[in-house]
Amino acid sequence: MTQRRNALLLTLFLVPASQCAGLELGTFAGSTVEWEGLLQADRYGYHDVRPDAARRADTGMRRAEQNLIGTGPGRAFWEIAYDVHLERWLNVQLGLDLGKGRRLRAGQFKQPLGLEEVASTRHADFIAKAAVSNALAPGRRAGVNYTQAGEGWSVSVSAIDRSINAGGAQGTGYAVRATWAPVRTSGRTLHLGLAQVSHTVPGGGQRLAARPQSDLSNERIIDSGRFTDAHRLDTSSAEAVWLAGPLKLQAEYLQGTIERTAAPDYTARGGYLSAVWNLGGEAWSYRDGLPRAASPTSAHSLWQLAARIETLDLDDAGIEGGHMDTITLGVNWYCGEHLRLSLNGSGVDSHRRGAPADREVVGLRAQMHW
Repeated sequence: MTQRRNALLLTLFLVPASQCAGLELGTFAGSTVEWEGLLQADRYGYHDVRPDAARRADTGMRRAEQNLIGTGPGRAFWEIAYDVHLERWLNVQLGLDLGKGRRLRAGQFKQPLGLEEVASTRHADFIAKAAVSNALAPGRRAGVNYTQAGEGWSVSVSAIDRSINAGGAQGTGYAVRATWAPVRTSGRTLHLGLAQVSHTVPGGGQRLAARPQSDLSNERIIDSGRFTDAHRLDTSSAEAVWLAGPLKLQAEYLQGTIERTAAPDYTARGGYLSAVWNLGGEAWSYRDGLPRAASPTSAHSLWQLAARIETLDLDDAGIEGGHMDTITLGVNWYCGEHLRLSLNGSGVDSHRRGAPADREVVGLRAQMHW
């Protein structure tokens, strides 16, 4: 299986970028079908790790996403996305555009909590999401969703169930997100948002943990451990974004509470503040409650400078999960329409059970998208 997967990944990498522009496959049964893809390869180097640490670096594929998108017949739309490398289903959904900013869909899709989670992966500001986003944002779950967006506002409501992937997250519940843009002028946008996700925890098993700003690392430097008496996980967030020409400022606070049956409830909390600057002066846009990155063309490249400070606290109710503060600096280079290189450096200051677990991480990502 591994050899077949690697052969397919190699074939995908050899597809000429000039032919990869959201390739339209044709019209079938009244539905116009396009093929999109995202390939990411990462390299992480670790400094100031434990003297007995077995790994000083991690290198490998991060994503190999293949996506079929259909429009029609009529107002219908659908999507089937699969990560060949991770062997995991991503978005698998069928929907209906009801007009006037209203959309109804069913299947598996990103649930509406966590700005870094719901934003486009190919235009992520940093190689790794903030630790609090990875720990608390629900990601993709199966369910039914209704979204409505107007001039400067949006509402999204989901009834959710488990992930369709084997071993994925489980539990029924709901997700809701509301956004408002009180300032929308030429070149200036202020976005505010609130979201909440609540779902049961079948079997009582729940764990919250964070890697050291490395998606390939198998180390969790702070970790709540696995709860065996978890009944429900309630997660809420508050978000804000300021767009001013080439500048984007983004902040988010997340809090998750595990309701337990045999012990006091446990709460994890954290947040981040980030800034991204388009060096060429390219302006950010805003639509449907999300900031949108400027898109480079084949005629020119796009350079971005980025910085983020973040915190995550997993100490509560007698559980010494740990606390971490992180500073990340980054550079992104979109070299044409289909290729991107990213370089990130992170300093992680963390403690767990009174013992320091500091890390310095340098990450490099090569990305091809179409």
